[in-house]
Amino acid sequence: PLVMEAVFPIGAIAIPIEADGTLGKAENAPRFVLSKLTGRDIPTGYFLDPRYSGISAVIQSHQRDMHGGALVIATIHNPLATVPLPHGLFGAYKEFLAEEKDEFYHFSDIAPPRG
Repeated sequence: PLVMEAVFPIGAIAIPIEADGTLGKAENAPRFVLSKLTGRDIPTGYFLDPRYSGISAVIQSHQRDMHGGALVIATIHNPLATVPLPHGLFGAYKEFLAEEKDEFYHFSDIAPPRG
């Protein structure tokens, strides 16, 4: 979900290309700031900053036509939340949890599979 790029320092998916033309593995490129046209940089690592531990999670939804159908939402949990949001609270289509492993955070979608 796009909101993940606002609260974690991750950017768009990038595919490295070797000198011989071989394609590497597609991964999100790191992006620590968003640069505005005014020249001001906006940080993107809010959920890695203890000052924002009062925010448990964010939810996002975007869809063209939500009339006549269920609102499709994604929940993104703050790994540093003082009071974590219970998993599954909103019945989200996607629900992302960031867990620290070694020196990095790894993301997993913990929403139950939809069938």
